[in-house]
Amino acid sequence: MLCALSAQAGSLSVMPVVVALSDHKVREAITVTNQGDERVTTHVDVVSWTQSDGKDVFAPTTDVLLNPGVFTLEPGQVQVLRLGWRGKVPLDTERTYRILLREVPPAAPAQRSPGALPSQVRVLLELRIPIYVAPRQVVHRPEWQ
Repeated sequence: MLCALSAQAGSLSVMPVVVALSDHKVREAITVTNQGDERVTTHVDVVSWTQSDGKDVFAPTTDVLLNPGVFTLEPGQVQVLRLGWRGKVPLDTERTYRILLREVPPAAPAQRSPGALPSQVRVLLELRIPIYVAPRQVVHRPEWQ
């Protein structure tokens, strides 16, 4: 059984949290909701994703098209991200990518209000959503140890 999973980090909620594409499904929509009480601006990018020595390696790619690349959500607002596979289908092996959603820091206020603290620390959100592009024919090669 397949189900649409969602995740919440900071004030943003994202659904689904995993994207699976194939030669039968080359497009997907992702819903981002601002569940907080402040405006949030987000920059979105897609990178190829591999691993080397157990560490994630990200590289620029044009295989997956995503729109919009930057958006601002008021509290309670919803944004639909649309993505599409532009690579060659069918594939010989599975390809993996990540959607990177990064919160853009708000502009610094021009003037501080009376009694405001001289500096503040703000933690910015980054979400990484995996994209899996399946090969045309899946070959199972289990290895037992």
